[in-house]
Amino acid sequence: MNEDRKPKMESSLSERLFRAFEEAATENDAVVNEELIAYGVDPDEVVEEGLELVKNLLGKQKLYRAQDEYRRFRDAIQSVIQSTEDRTKDFRDRIARSLAGRGNERLIKVYHRKLESVELEDLASLDDEKTILELFRNLKEIE
Repeated sequence: MNEDRKPKMESSLSERLFRAFEEAATENDAVVNEELIAYGVDPDEVVEEGLELVKNLLGKQKLYRAQDEYRRFRDAIQSVIQSTEDRTKDFRDRIARSLAGRGNERLIKVYHRKLESVELEDLASLDDEKTILELFRNLKEIE
């Protein structure tokens, strides 16, 4: 039962507060308008300028939000690209080491240089044993 009363109390409290502020605002509006007119300022013009200022600020806020979103998207893309480049480099290095065998650093460097010219799509096709054997044979022939 307390739960049924609580929303009514909150509602009536908020309604009373709204009415109080509304009355104060209406009284203040009249006083402010009189003061503005006394100083030679058109109250309607002040309202229009205020609305225009708010409109401009909202536009700038949207622009800043869009710029921030663009920066985050660009950073995410750059991170993916860097990660892909790192993985590709590691993959080429592993292939070169596998082809050269253990301890042959000179041959590893040779294979690594040769693999740098191989496209990423071609590297991805190396999961097939036949393709690996053909690559191995071709690289051996070039030596």
